[in-house]
Amino acid sequence: MLAQSVLDKLSSIYKVLAIVTRSQLQVFYGHPVADSLFGVESLDIYITTGYVYHHASDPYSQTLAPGQGINADDLVGLGDNPCKDSTTDCTITYYLQPTHEYVLVLKLYYNINWPFHWRLGAAESLSYI
Repeated sequence: MLAQSVLDKLSSIYKVLAIVTRSQLQVFYGHPVADSLFGVESLDIYITTGYVYHHASDPYSQTLAPGQGINADDLVGLGDNPCKDSTTDCTITYYLQPTHEYVLVLKLYYNINWPFHWRLGAAESLSYI
């Protein structure tokens, strides 16, 4: 509860958002670019940069039945395909390594003052892993 209160205060002061989940850590910083667009005063534009750290996870396996996915006749034996033939079940094990992701976001908010302040928003982003 205290950690959430501190994050809320930081977010309101520095426009910083930090989210921690079991699978990733996200930190974003938003900076206002304009408070109107094409003469419309109720539009706010923000540019936001962010960093996302994806934690490693335990390996997990998937079993493919014959003819399913990469265990199909035309894909067996191509590249690093672990499936030996398309007549038996094939088990694939995934090992997820930690990764770093960098994000650039453009946000557009439409402000409505009825009966209290509302903000409807849309965003478009680019990310690099």
